[in-house]
Amino acid sequence: MQLDLKDLAEQLFPYEFRPSQKKILDNLTTTLDSKTHLVLEAGTGSGKTVCALAPALAYALKYQKKIIYLTRTNSQQRQVIYELREIAKKYDELQPEQIGVEDKPDLYIVGLQGRLKLCPMLNQDPELSGATAEELSKICTDLKRITIQIMKNSGEGGDGSGIYQTKVKYGRKFSRKNGCGYYANVQKYDKNIIQTWAKSNLPTAEELMDYCRSNELCPYEVNKLLLEDAVVVTAPYVYVFQQHIRNRLMEWLNTNPEDLVLIIDEAHNLPDYAREIGSAELSLYTLNQAIKESRKFKNPKLLTKIEVGFFCEHLKEIIMDLVGEYINEDDGFIPPNELETEIMSRLTLTSNKLRLLINDLIIHGEIIQDQKRKRGKLPRSYIHSVGLFLLFWTSLESGEVDGINISSDKYAKLIKNGDNSKIEAYCLDPSVVTHVINQFASSCCMSGTLKPLDEFQASIGLPDKETVAVSYPSPFPVENRAVYYISDVTTKYDVISSDKSVVEKMENYIQNICNGFDKNILVFFPSFGLMQQFLDDGVHQGLKNRFYIEQQTMNQNLLMDLVENFKVQENGTLFSVVGGRISEGLDFPAETLEIIIIAGIPYPKPTAKQRALEHYYDTKFGKGWDYTVNAPTTRKLLQSIGRLIRDENDRGVVLILDKRANRFKEYIEGIRPSIDPIVDIQKFFRG
Repeated sequence: MQLDLKDLAEQLFPYEFRPSQKKILDNLTTTLDSKTHLVLEAGTGSGKTVCALAPALAYALKYQKKIIYLTRTNSQQRQVIYELREIAKKYDELQPEQIGVEDKPDLYIVGLQGRLKLCPMLNQDPELSGATAEELSKICTDLKRITIQIMKNSGEGGDGSGIYQTKVKYGRKFSRKNGCGYYANVQKYDKNIIQTWAKSNLPTAEELMDYCRSNELCPYEVNKLLLEDAVVVTAPYVYVFQQHIRNRLMEWLNTNPEDLVLIIDEAHNLPDYAREIGSAELSLYTLNQAIKESRKFKNPKLLTKIEVGFFCEHLKEIIMDLVGEYINEDDGFIPPNELETEIMSRLTLTSNKLRLLINDLIIHGEIIQDQKRKRGKLPRSYIHSVGLFLLFWTSLESGEVDGINISSDKYAKLIKNGDNSKIEAYCLDPSVVTHVINQFASSCCMSGTLKPLDEFQASIGLPDKETVAVSYPSPFPVENRAVYYISDVTTKYDVISSDKSVVEKMENYIQNICNGFDKNILVFFPSFGLMQQFLDDGVHQGLKNRFYIEQQTMNQNLLMDLVENFKVQENGTLFSVVGGRISEGLDFPAETLEIIIIAGIPYPKPTAKQRALEHYYDTKFGKGWDYTVNAPTTRKLLQSIGRLIRDENDRGVVLILDKRANRFKEYIEGIRPSIDPIVDIQKFFRG
């Protein structure tokens, strides 16, 4: 008997239903059936991943669709694959007629990673460590072309013999002129063997890399082989939201967005991520490198008879003059046509000649890229980067960029001061990038922190009539967590800059609580700058417990080592920042974390960029402050608080050192003031 979509989703669900899980399942089933969109907020521990996968998979199997599941981190990607393995056990029990097909399709998943992470050849070349995806793609294309030619010349067949048999070994140095043996082995390898292994194991990206290492294969190319037949693909955000990478993914899948279900995990990150990749900047560093590059390549002349180096020197001078004229503290606004006007005035150019000059910069950059490629070097050109930026910058006024209609009011033109001053075309409207979600058959944006839901939905451009937004509370007992705030302190800038006693009070609270409890305590500051101010005052010197601090420049491995060392302590103190890597996506189960101190409300700094955002959202929605100040601050607070309770047995206390915390009582369940936090925390743990 054929199951309807809802029943099929429940059959695939591999666990006993927790509170709210059946409702989440029903919400997504209805969304998929009606080909609409779902904005889902569900507290930590709700099982969002499996609740999204089961109905999405039911829909994909029933209607021959595929699923793209986007994550922000590798650990989240692994979780998707682990949950699919559990679902696969239930899938094996189903009969074809229950799904509504004659033959049950094979169920397997591909975990996509970037080329630099997966490619064994590129990982062995230090020069490529900072390469962009586009640069790596060009290098890879060259290597494959050389490899195919070598294989033809050597007469290699499919018997595994040939020049690569002995030369290819993981971890060995290589010469690009010899091509890529890993790619050659993929060409000779039996695709059916790889697919059979993938379907049997449902591997993570790391497990795929191990398999490929043992067989001397390229994991990146193997992933591409598997994609066309995969039912589920889990990938970083960039695979959908960067247009040229999305186009490539659609080619590999041999499909279109309208035949795909899109699930976006940790979606509270999406608006800022979209603004970032929708923006463009030009720094003094890039211009200096372009000048050096022009000298190295004999300072080519543009069609306007202006030398590249001469032009870049003038552009540097213009940027420095703009810094002096428009900067107010950190940044400032540049009038719409100011940069173009200055260039044309100083170099006596017409607007038409400026367009020719920009196109010529891009052409010269492409020539340099090709020359570097032929010499086996990283195909990077800073002259090309300057040209592309100026093309983007000047195109904004015409309302079209890369074939997409973009009105200039969706961007702010900014000048930023510092050691590396820069101009930036800052994307104010994330829907410039996220509008692609509407092309998919159906979508689900989910996170533990999406409030206010109406702001999130509006920001990313989901249509009102075709979108449902729902929120479910944490499944864990409310009495397991207490949230207090202190009313006699604040990190409001004009207060702490004029009254040093407020900072001293906050430092006393931190020291007394950290020294008063033999527990692991995490102290979040609104920014690295404020944390440094407290460290300069010596707040950590009065701590009895072992002390750890997150450095802004730490790479991921060092940060994970720091976190693991903190977790094994019984009474350690860790200093970190709200909105940083520790405050999002990391688990601190049981006694690894029992008290969180949030030393101030993480309101955004009132920069020109922030003012531009607020003005844009005021104009578009009439809610500038709500959407650009209150909403992101709420999410940052909730993400930080969310580190505390990870399962039904966890217990812990959050203390917010800022009287303004009372403004967030609509979103932070159970928040209340504390006159004596030491006593309140003691009572909580005794109770």
